[in-house]
Amino acid sequence: MKRIAFILAAMLAVAACGNKIEPEEGGQKPGTGNENGTEIPDPQPGLEGNIRGQITDSKTGAPIAGVSVSDGYTVTSTDADGNYAIQGNELTRTVFISVPAEYEIPTDQDGHPTFYTNGQFNDPQKEYAVSFKLTPRAKASDKFLLCAAADVHIYDGTDKYYPKNRRSDLTQVKEDCLPDMISTMESLNGGGSYNDCLVLFAGDQMSDNMEQVVPFKNALANKTVNNGHKLIFLHCIGNHDFANRDLVDKDPTSYNASKTFVENFGPMDYSLNIGNAHIVVMNNMIVNSKDNWTRDRQIQCVGYNKGITAEQLEWLRQDLACVKNPEKKIIILCAHVPMFNGGQNYQEAVKLMGQFYEGHIISGHSHIIRNYVHKQTSKNGKGVYEHNLQSLAGDWWFSNLSSDGSPRGYKVLRFSGSKLLDSVNKAVGASTNYQM
Repeated sequence: MKRIAFILAAMLAVAACGNKIEPEEGGQKPGTGNENGTEIPDPQPGLEGNIRGQITDSKTGAPIAGVSVSDGYTVTSTDADGNYAIQGNELTRTVFISVPAEYEIPTDQDGHPTFYTNGQFNDPQKEYAVSFKLTPRAKASDKFLLCAAADVHIYDGTDKYYPKNRRSDLTQVKEDCLPDMISTMESLNGGGSYNDCLVLFAGDQMSDNMEQVVPFKNALANKTVNNGHKLIFLHCIGNHDFANRDLVDKDPTSYNASKTFVENFGPMDYSLNIGNAHIVVMNNMIVNSKDNWTRDRQIQCVGYNKGITAEQLEWLRQDLACVKNPEKKIIILCAHVPMFNGGQNYQEAVKLMGQFYEGHIISGHSHIIRNYVHKQTSKNGKGVYEHNLQSLAGDWWFSNLSSDGSPRGYKVLRFSGSKLLDSVNKAVGASTNYQM
């Protein structure tokens, strides 16, 4: 029954995505986030489902058509009146939008993204209302900076466990890494033309100690770049971001083990748009067991197989089907485990990226730097380019070197138009000229 409902919802989603209307312009007010709990709109012809809502302009109240909405299983888009409807899955716990490039990414009072709403939307017999308000950008631009980092591995948040000359993981992030990222993005601003900046963490924010999720999230609050512009942080789940203690038997979806991550950082699979790029973030580990690996022999991690499920692949197809003129745009896919070594449905996912003008993959996990060109080509004739990043934590915060000897650091990619203009791998505490 679940499978039949999923297929029917998918058919409706594809139909909805074929009738997109461009959003309206105007307004400068910052994003106001979601409106969960508002009145459930009456279903319109062709809009069937128990999760319904409306996407509107935060300043004018006008409906916004053509916005992709998803519960992580089905994707649809808003109609001419800004309304949508989705039939929820029995595992639905987030409803989110793929923010159009013409609009600000909505945030809460602490600067955390609110393009999603968490909740229990998994009863197909109940009706749920989830609406969002978006604010048009004051000035649309196809230029933006993406700061990509992986394997932060926050295990401890205080200094009490270590000698005086050893600062905690969280302290080093707050005092060393975040200021370094911000100053680097400001130095690469290009005279003010790259004011749109994102930080994308490619998995393993945690080191299995879920008690550090909230302190780490708080450390990212209200960060700004380039004279007060909000710095948006996006998160991809890694194997050390699952809670082993919450993993139950016969739970291949890792629904319980990923609960803490989802409650604080949002859905495991989602997308949004900025500049001329469509960014997709996906979980690419199929959790299957409890593992024995620990950092201090106290907290275990989960075991997993490399890959994405058939349901995730179908979600990706639906999401990309809602992108207008992909042959003129960039796609950036972020997943924790490198995709060049193979895994379930990896090849199929990379193939879907070929419909875009230019394709990039951001990954981590390996703790080494590796740049890899996939055989799958984009519309520009070049292979999809994978940026596999070293660890931001270095050697688990005990040394500043990653597994391949590269210094702990991250990568800043500068996008302009429909291509990656340039990029630099940045060592924390060194200049951008510090290279090998």
